[in-house]
Amino acid sequence: MKKVYKYFGMALLTGVLVTSCDLNPENAVNAVLDEQTTGAVLRTINVNNSTLNSSNPDSFFSVTVEEQDEQDGGLFESVDVNVTFVDQTPDNGETVAEDVYVSTTPASNFTTGERGLPVGDVVVTYGEIASALGLNSSNVLPGDVLTFRLTVNLTDGRSFSNTNSGSNILGSAYFNSPFSYTGLVTCTPQFGDYLVVMHDAYGDGWQTTNPNGGPGLTIQIDDTEVQVGICTIWETPEYDCVPGNGSGDGNVPDSNIEATVTVPEGTELLTWTLPGDNWGEISFQIYAPNGDLLYDRQPGGDVGLLPVLLCL
Repeated sequence: MKKVYKYFGMALLTGVLVTSCDLNPENAVNAVLDEQTTGAVLRTINVNNSTLNSSNPDSFFSVTVEEQDEQDGGLFESVDVNVTFVDQTPDNGETVAEDVYVSTTPASNFTTGERGLPVGDVVVTYGEIASALGLNSSNVLPGDVLTFRLTVNLTDGRSFSNTNSGSNILGSAYFNSPFSYTGLVTCTPQFGDYLVVMHDAYGDGWQTTNPNGGPGLTIQIDDTEVQVGICTIWETPEYDCVPGNGSGDGNVPDSNIEATVTVPEGTELLTWTLPGDNWGEISFQIYAPNGDLLYDRQPGGDVGLLPVLLCL
């Protein structure tokens, strides 16, 4: 398996905001229930976690939802979770696993919330997902995406999801009931000392977000943020930059300016972000603890979250 893994950001799926002549929440509820007398919704209270570590079968997706039906939860039976695998890293072969049933959360796991309706967490582990979808280390890489589709089941045999709910539910800012969410696959990163070899084509240091400077290459190590870069002659940066050896006149470009980034053992999250490249002059290489080249960024290359991750 390749040691260089792609890592992409992602955004949660949310309902589209709509406007109404009457913004009173109770009137909104009554209007929807009057128009759609046979239905149920799962209102999103909070998405608790949407990043799943493929190195840890116990890592999980979790969302807190509130169930509402025409009997204010009196018909609530359970919530099913179906998962679709979206292969964002086809270099290891394309994997297809669409809308596969994974698990059910019974109504008995819910409690009565402050609005008198059932509220509870819907949780599914990466191990459950991998087993149901047939995923393993040969067909999943960090950067792949999982889409979670919830279905609310009622005691009278009816079920509701994003496949049979009206736009007044899915697109309502009040209900916030998309029934669908997106998760990102990551992994446990390799610990050790990563070497960053930095260059500037002009020789006056790094101007990442403005003509005079800006933040450096940002490394997120769990809850700790580290920034590195070549000091610019134009301003004092807000991070511990490395002085360059250029003259700043364009004749002696900075080269081979090195910084070491230490990733402690036990780290769960490691990301690398370049905020920008104002003049198109920034280049650098990132080497793994064993010396392997993980990433080579040339002037005009990637900006933002970089496709760099080395898994255990």
